Amino acid sequence: MIERIASEVNLDRSLVKDILLETPHIEATREQRDAVFSTARKLGLDFEALRIGKRLTARCEALEEVLKYIENHPEWSREEILDYIRHSAELMKRVQRRALPDFFK
Repeated sequence: MIERIASEVNLDRSLVKDILLETPHIEATREQRDAVFSTARKLGLDFEALRIGKRLTARCEALEEVLKYIENHPEWSREEILDYIRHSAELMKRVQRRALPDFFK
């Protein structure tokens, strides 16, 4: 699907993928972004699957970050690990509520 979209909008496959995944800090114009999403809709891209994929990617990245931090503290007890995970989850919720107050109260 990405190849078809890239071909129709005459853009590189990796740029189309980054646009669809809404990768931060990519160099794409508003017109390029609009063309990619418009073409994706026209070709029947499953936006629900894309949304789920993006959520899973974000979750994996968060878990990898937490795991790396825990691995750097082998002296931690089970309770200290659980405290760190709880604290990390609460921080994410706070940021989420501040960034999108209408959606997360």
